[in-house]
Amino acid sequence: MIAACDNTEMETDRQRKVFEAAMGGSPRGFSSHKPARMGNVRYADELLQRWGLVYHAHEDRFMSPIIKYLSDSSANWREGHFRLWGDLEPVVQVLAHPTWWFNQVPQENY
Repeated sequence: MIAACDNTEMETDRQRKVFEAAMGGSPRGFSSHKPARMGNVRYADELLQRWGLVYHAHEDRFMSPIIKYLSDSSANWREGHFRLWGDLEPVVQVLAHPTWWFNQVPQENY
């Protein structure tokens, strides 16, 4: 097991249970925020198998070079706004954080 800390497995299971209770059902897949902090994609692969889900968002089939991935990390489109990519790539995956977009300072600023 790849883990960022001793409680990683318990914490991810707890988060899944909270999500299921809030949504009233089980997810078919998931996306982990910053998978590098939790053993890279290998930990997501382990969760996928352990939980018996269909997909996780960082699988090869959802990432480059097959699909262009764009994010507004810290309210910054580093490769330009996703609208600019619509005619350049056949498939684009966009991760947007609408709560970060403020007039003054984004909520998460690092």
